[in-house]
Amino acid sequence: MTIPGLNEQLRVIDGTAQRELDAARTKVLHDVDMRARDRRELRNIVNSMLQDDGSGVPVPLQGFTRIERNNPFCAQAVRFQIGGTNEDFTLLKETNAALRKYYSYLPDHGGLLVPMQVRASGNDTKGNVSGDYLVSDRVLDLVALLRAKCVALRMGATLLGGLNSSASIPLQSAGTTGAFVPENPGTDITQTDSSFGSIALTPRTVQGTTAYSKQLLQQSSVDIESFIKSDLASTHAAVIDQACFSGTGSSNQPIGLKNHANVPVVALGSDGLAPTAAALCSLEASIADNSADLGTLAWITTPTMRSKLRQTPLFTNATVPCWTGVDGADQLLGSPAAVSKSVPSGLAKGANNDCHCIILGYWPALVVASWGVMELTFDPYAQKRRGMIEISSYQAIDIAVRRPTAFAMILDARNV
Repeated sequence: MTIPGLNEQLRVIDGTAQRELDAARTKVLHDVDMRARDRRELRNIVNSMLQDDGSGVPVPLQGFTRIERNNPFCAQAVRFQIGGTNEDFTLLKETNAALRKYYSYLPDHGGLLVPMQVRASGNDTKGNVSGDYLVSDRVLDLVALLRAKCVALRMGATLLGGLNSSASIPLQSAGTTGAFVPENPGTDITQTDSSFGSIALTPRTVQGTTAYSKQLLQQSSVDIESFIKSDLASTHAAVIDQACFSGTGSSNQPIGLKNHANVPVVALGSDGLAPTAAALCSLEASIADNSADLGTLAWITTPTMRSKLRQTPLFTNATVPCWTGVDGADQLLGSPAAVSKSVPSGLAKGANNDCHCIILGYWPALVVASWGVMELTFDPYAQKRRGMIEISSYQAIDIAVRRPTAFAMILDARNV
């Protein structure tokens, strides 16, 4: 049986669908082409910076020492900003210009952008016969140092880098439920739908300030580069840890675990008490009861509480303490453990104000977001009479607790 006009209608529908498909394909190809063009442009900038005139050394780097060529950013940036003479800062300026263009959304404080990852070569034999080739110039990049110095990141918190605008993390707040039903029950099973939410990530400026002597910066040593990177990483790691553990959510701070309304808290007493193994097990039970023990759990607390838990028996009359060390790695109740001065202490509970925080959690559920790269600004005048140069660092980060019930904490542990 033939329906009049059916074939024509099908051809129209097919034609419309094909045009929509072609339009979607064209848009995707255009977006891909734009991204490729941006990558080509950035690659051309880098290639122009690394042209070789046949000497084996890139043209912009020929004014640098071998060590400076391998580590041209931190120490070079300081010397450039304070008006270094008889030095070629072409690579430094070109790199800063390229980063400024790529991260155009970053605020400009008048300083220099420093890559978070700077590759440095290992030993080589291109030095002179005086033994230059024996010097190792491998330097960990800022990201590696940041992870090593930030306790939250070291315990597994997720580092979400490379962001270029505000972002959100989608969350499933409730899931579909099921039930056993009899055969042909006569009524429909109750429908339950998943529900979703999101956590907003907004760049918040982190700033740190330190100072170095002019004499230190005059030395052409890879150790200076390593020292500056390590100091910068320590400064920012301390700020990140503080935000992760006790961020207030006000004064441009993100909300940390201590102040998050949905992180379970196990109370020890009306005035606080010494921690016990049973109380610590309650933290494990809380996370498991919320089906949030998604992987290896880890503990973080204060140095004072570590000392206390080393003297706290695992059970009544036991000789084994709660806090132990295996092959140099700290463990609490058999799970990885670490300490940080950034963990809240001196907390008030009832009549006492000497309480400490103990946190257990699945740390990948905590997100540390980073926008762009670090910016350095320099002031050679504030401490000129001391021969010191002030350096301030800027970076945009945010903290998000992706799954609050993956953590549990004690806020009233006392060293008594």
